[in-house]
Amino acid sequence: MTSWILGGVGESEFARVFGLRANLYAHYRDFSARLWDPVVLDPVVTELCRLRVARLVGCETELAVRSRPAVDRGLTEETVAELAAWTTSSRFDETARACLGFTEQFVLDPKRISSADRAAVRAGVGFAQLVGLTQAVAAFDGFDRFRLILGTGPESGADAARVPDGPTVVDVGEPDPSAPAVADGGALDPDDPARGFSAAQPALFASFERLYAVLWSAGVVDHPSKEVARLRNARVTGCKFCRNVRFAQARRDGLTEDLVDLVTDGYAGSELSDAHKAVLALTDAFLGDPRAGVDEGTRDALLAHYGPAGTVELTAGLALFVGFSKIAVALGAFPDDFPTTVIPTPGDVPVG
Repeated sequence: MTSWILGGVGESEFARVFGLRANLYAHYRDFSARLWDPVVLDPVVTELCRLRVARLVGCETELAVRSRPAVDRGLTEETVAELAAWTTSSRFDETARACLGFTEQFVLDPKRISSADRAAVRAGVGFAQLVGLTQAVAAFDGFDRFRLILGTGPESGADAARVPDGPTVVDVGEPDPSAPAVADGGALDPDDPARGFSAAQPALFASFERLYAVLWSAGVVDHPSKEVARLRNARVTGCKFCRNVRFAQARRDGLTEDLVDLVTDGYAGSELSDAHKAVLALTDAFLGDPRAGVDEGTRDALLAHYGPAGTVELTAGLALFVGFSKIAVALGAFPDDFPTTVIPTPGDVPVG
């Protein structure tokens, strides 16, 4: 497989393609590296969940890799070989089974994750690492789809398991003063995920917020186009919070409720612009079966309207949108009756 996006320079095709949005890629690398901190979750369990996500999504590239922190902690190929039998194999304890069960439901249908499922993970690892698990699985799910949709891999020689050097936190410079501060999550409260989420994993959450701010306010794609993709994702994944919020800059740049109403299953025959129809086609392919990719007409339209860097940014946005919305659903973090609300754009000034 070779990407249909002509990339720049980098140590892998993923890096060459994602590197077209250099600042976004740098912040992604920082966030991704932090997922392997034992404070987030035992790296062996993280790796088992990463491999399970790759199998469920069909990302062969990621199945060929073993993460250094997990190998250093004792992960063996014998354990990996039995991952398909995790429900019965003696190689997996109850904590690993609870995390793997949560992972499968997160990828397949987060709405089916019950309070009992969350309690099982909390009993094994605690609330803070339940939050860490959700962020890790969200990143794996979203960026496996990113790899598949853009065709980044596998690299040559990837048919055998590779153990790269361990991930390292990236120096992304001093915080941008225009970026939002870490949200006040309040006290760590396992009974209130909406308020306790950022307090559970403060360093990881701060890195995510910096990444999300760069996506929205230091990008190359117009805000309404990204908002169209985010709202389509919210409707498909069933996150009522994501579906009912509007980012302020997109609203200022012309995202009306009449336009939002067209982000439906019948969008192909609607009055949406050709550019927005291409964004929605990309979104549906991303959320459906990303192994099938996007058709040539959609590729041509995306490249014509947004260019290679903009197309990469839109796809990275989708990886973050699907992850955040599934986290909200999986943790039961927001009420179902959340009203339509305009909120500050990440990295932007507050709503006046």
